[in-house]
Amino acid sequence: MSKNQTKLITGVHNYCDRWCERCPFTQRCAVGVETHKMSGAQLDMENEAFWRTLSQNFEKSYKLLEKNFLKEGFNLQPPTDEDLIVFEKKDAELRSKIKKTPLIAAADAYCKQSKEWFDNSNNLFEEKGVEFISHVEMGIKTEAEMIQKGVVFGECIEVIQWYVHFIPVKFSRALHGKIEDDGWETANGFPKDSDGSAKIALIAAERSLGAWTQLATLMPESLDEMLPMLGSLQKTIRLGDLEFPEARRFVRAGFDD
Repeated sequence: MSKNQTKLITGVHNYCDRWCERCPFTQRCAVGVETHKMSGAQLDMENEAFWRTLSQNFEKSYKLLEKNFLKEGFNLQPPTDEDLIVFEKKDAELRSKIKKTPLIAAADAYCKQSKEWFDNSNNLFEEKGVEFISHVEMGIKTEAEMIQKGVVFGECIEVIQWYVHFIPVKFSRALHGKIEDDGWETANGFPKDSDGSAKIALIAAERSLGAWTQLATLMPESLDEMLPMLGSLQKTIRLGDLEFPEARRFVRAGFDD
């Protein structure tokens, strides 16, 4: 791998789907590289030395920030109890407002429908496995063909389950940013963080829709039961595009360069 191929991409992790195992930029992502190091070393999170070092690094960072922020007239003093009460009340009201939006209602409905479908589908999966084996035994399909079908089947399930909760979480974050937007990003020529969050949520929803559609071709007998999920996903995508009309044009570092 060349030097350019291993050079870290600044901010590539900010608008990704957190699926490091499938990401082409894992070795060029600060988070991905660090996660790999920690996993490889089998880091003991109970290790006193680890937490002591982490605490010392935090203290150094805080002092550096405080010194520079004070120069600019900012105060990094911890909030008072009254400040926390006001913040928590405001945050609770905002989360409640976001929860009631049509976009999050559609995304949450999809989550609920998906969970119920998977909870009731164990027998369906077993039956499909038996069907694949019987097709080979009867000579309807070759073993290679059925293995490929099984791989696709598993991929669809994995994609759906990876993104099912990711979608409402990312759309909620996007709405939170949009509501709290004070215009600073636009005024300073930066793309809106809310559009970046919305874009990866839309990508996740579309990948999920594709996985459900593929799954329906493998399990046509279950199409009627899958229609609610397909409908909720299509509604989520439509509402997401309406709520964040600029999201598709957001350029994610690495992925969209």
